[in-house]
Amino acid sequence: MVDVSSEILSVRKVIVDSFVRTGHAPDTNEIGTTLNLSRQQVLSALRELPKFDTFAVEQGTENIRILSPFSNLPTPFKISVDGEQRWYAVCGPESLAMSEMFPGQKVSIDAYCRDCGDRIQFEMRDGEVVGSGQPDLLIHLGVPAAKWFDDLPYA
Repeated sequence: MVDVSSEILSVRKVIVDSFVRTGHAPDTNEIGTTLNLSRQQVLSALRELPKFDTFAVEQGTENIRILSPFSNLPTPFKISVDGEQRWYAVCGPESLAMSEMFPGQKVSIDAYCRDCGDRIQFEMRDGEVVGSGQPDLLIHLGVPAAKWFDDLPYA
Protein backbone atom coordinates (compact mmCIF):
# COMPACT_ATOMS: atom_id res chain seq x y z
CA MET A 1 0.00 0.00 0.00
CA VAL A 2 1.24 3.48 -0.88
CA ASP A 3 1.59 6.02 1.91
CA VAL A 4 -0.23 9.14 0.73
CA SER A 5 0.28 12.45 2.46
CA SER A 6 -2.52 14.91 3.11
CA GLU A 7 -0.66 17.36 0.84
CA ILE A 8 -0.84 14.95 -2.11
CA LEU A 9 -4.51 14.25 -1.43
CA SER A 10 -5.16 18.02 -1.32
CA VAL A 11 -3.43 18.47 -4.69
CA ARG A 12 -5.53 15.64 -6.14
CA LYS A 13 -8.72 17.24 -4.78
CA VAL A 14 -7.87 20.61 -6.34
CA ILE A 15 -7.35 18.88 -9.70
CA VAL A 16 -10.60 16.91 -9.48
CA ASP A 17 -12.56 19.97 -8.33
CA SER A 18 -11.22 21.97 -11.28
CA PHE A 19 -12.16 19.21 -13.72
CA VAL A 20 -15.68 19.01 -12.30
CA ARG A 21 -16.16 22.78 -12.26
CA THR A 22 -14.52 23.75 -15.56
CA GLY A 23 -13.84 20.61 -17.60
CA HIS A 24 -10.09 21.28 -17.43
CA ALA A 25 -7.20 20.62 -15.09
CA PRO A 26 -5.60 23.53 -13.27
CA ASP A 27 -2.00 24.45 -13.98
CA THR A 28 0.72 24.17 -11.34
CA ASN A 29 0.42 27.86 -10.44
CA GLU A 30 -3.30 27.53 -9.76
CA ILE A 31 -2.73 24.47 -7.59
CA GLY A 32 0.03 26.23 -5.64
CA THR A 33 -2.01 29.37 -5.12
CA THR A 34 -5.09 27.43 -4.01
CA LEU A 35 -3.14 25.37 -1.47
CA ASN A 36 -0.43 27.90 -0.60
CA LEU A 37 2.25 25.50 -1.86
CA SER A 38 5.49 26.26 -3.68
CA ARG A 39 5.95 25.17 -7.28
CA GLN A 40 8.38 22.49 -6.08
CA GLN A 41 5.83 21.13 -3.59
CA VAL A 42 3.19 20.93 -6.33
CA LEU A 43 5.58 19.21 -8.74
CA SER A 44 6.59 16.76 -6.04
CA ALA A 45 2.92 15.91 -5.42
CA LEU A 46 2.32 15.46 -9.16
CA ARG A 47 5.23 12.99 -9.30
CA GLU A 48 3.64 10.99 -6.47
CA LEU A 49 0.09 10.85 -7.88
CA PRO A 50 0.76 8.05 -10.42
CA LYS A 51 1.78 5.77 -7.56
CA PHE A 52 -1.84 5.47 -6.41
CA ASP A 53 -4.06 6.92 -9.13
CA THR A 54 -4.38 6.93 -12.90
CA PHE A 55 -2.63 10.22 -13.54
CA ALA A 56 -0.31 11.54 -16.26
CA VAL A 57 1.19 14.80 -17.43
CA GLU A 58 2.10 15.65 -21.00
CA GLN A 59 5.55 14.25 -21.66
CA GLY A 60 8.25 16.86 -21.04
CA THR A 61 5.82 19.36 -19.48
CA GLU A 62 3.99 20.13 -16.25
CA ASN A 63 0.62 20.08 -18.05
CA ILE A 64 -1.84 17.60 -16.60
CA ARG A 65 -3.16 15.23 -19.24
CA ILE A 66 -5.38 12.87 -17.23
CA LEU A 67 -6.64 12.20 -13.76
CA SER A 68 -9.14 9.41 -14.09
CA PRO A 69 -11.84 9.55 -15.13
CA PHE A 70 -11.08 12.97 -16.68
CA SER A 71 -8.99 13.81 -19.72
CA ASN A 72 -7.67 17.34 -20.13
CA LEU A 73 -7.51 16.84 -23.91
CA PRO A 74 -10.35 15.90 -26.26
CA THR A 75 -10.96 12.18 -26.59
CA PRO A 76 -13.62 10.19 -28.47
CA PHE A 77 -15.58 10.10 -25.20
CA LYS A 78 -17.46 13.40 -24.92
CA ILE A 79 -19.25 13.99 -21.64
CA SER A 80 -22.18 16.37 -21.16
CA VAL A 81 -23.68 17.23 -17.81
CA ASP A 82 -27.28 18.46 -17.82
CA GLY A 83 -26.89 19.25 -21.54
CA GLU A 84 -23.55 21.10 -21.34
CA GLN A 85 -20.56 19.43 -23.04
CA ARG A 86 -17.16 20.44 -21.69
CA TRP A 87 -15.71 17.20 -20.31
CA TYR A 88 -13.89 14.25 -21.83
CA ALA A 89 -13.41 10.80 -20.33
CA VAL A 90 -10.06 9.03 -20.57
CA CYS A 91 -11.64 5.96 -22.19
CA GLY A 92 -14.88 3.99 -22.53
CA PRO A 93 -14.78 2.33 -19.11
CA GLU A 94 -13.88 5.66 -17.46
CA SER A 95 -16.85 7.33 -19.18
CA LEU A 96 -19.02 5.08 -17.02
CA ALA A 97 -17.41 6.55 -13.90
CA MET A 98 -18.23 10.13 -14.89
CA SER A 99 -21.76 10.07 -13.49
CA GLU A 100 -20.31 9.46 -10.02
CA MET A 101 -18.48 12.78 -10.33
CA PHE A 102 -21.76 14.67 -10.83
CA PRO A 103 -24.23 13.37 -8.21
CA GLY A 104 -27.90 13.83 -9.08
CA GLN A 105 -27.13 15.22 -12.53
CA LYS A 106 -27.80 13.70 -15.94
CA VAL A 107 -24.52 12.70 -17.54
CA SER A 108 -24.59 11.98 -21.28
CA ILE A 109 -21.85 10.00 -22.97
CA ASP A 110 -21.37 10.53 -26.69
CA ALA A 111 -18.76 8.31 -28.30
CA TYR A 112 -18.26 6.05 -31.27
CA CYS A 113 -17.23 2.48 -31.74
CA ARG A 114 -13.53 2.48 -32.48
CA ASP A 115 -14.02 -0.73 -34.50
CA CYS A 116 -16.98 0.02 -36.79
CA GLY A 117 -17.46 3.78 -36.26
CA ASP A 118 -21.09 3.52 -35.11
CA ARG A 119 -22.22 6.25 -32.74
CA ILE A 120 -22.70 5.29 -29.10
CA GLN A 121 -24.87 7.44 -26.86
CA PHE A 122 -26.30 6.83 -23.44
CA GLU A 123 -27.25 8.72 -20.31
CA MET A 124 -26.49 8.00 -16.68
CA ARG A 125 -27.49 9.38 -13.33
CA ASP A 126 -25.77 8.39 -10.09
CA GLY A 127 -24.02 5.42 -11.67
CA GLU A 128 -27.10 3.96 -13.37
CA VAL A 129 -27.85 3.94 -17.11
CA VAL A 130 -31.11 5.87 -17.51
CA GLY A 131 -31.33 6.09 -21.29
CA SER A 132 -29.74 4.65 -24.38
CA GLY A 133 -30.34 4.56 -28.09
CA GLN A 134 -28.80 1.11 -28.18
CA PRO A 135 -30.51 -1.86 -26.57
CA ASP A 136 -27.22 -3.66 -25.92
CA LEU A 137 -24.04 -1.84 -25.07
CA LEU A 138 -20.76 -3.70 -25.03
CA ILE A 139 -17.33 -2.36 -24.18
CA HIS A 140 -14.42 -3.82 -26.09
CA LEU A 141 -10.98 -3.11 -24.74
CA GLY A 142 -8.40 -2.95 -27.53
CA VAL A 143 -5.53 -3.24 -25.09
CA PRO A 144 -5.37 -6.00 -22.47
CA ALA A 145 -6.00 -4.57 -19.00
CA ALA A 146 -2.58 -5.81 -17.85
CA LYS A 147 -0.97 -3.51 -20.47
CA TRP A 148 -2.96 -0.30 -19.82
CA PHE A 149 -0.19 1.36 -17.87
CA ASP A 150 2.56 0.44 -20.36
CA ASP A 151 1.80 3.48 -22.50
CA LEU A 152 -0.50 5.59 -20.37
CA PRO A 153 -2.27 7.78 -21.44
CA TYR A 154 -2.33 6.29 -24.95
CA ALA A 155 -3.58 2.80 -24.07
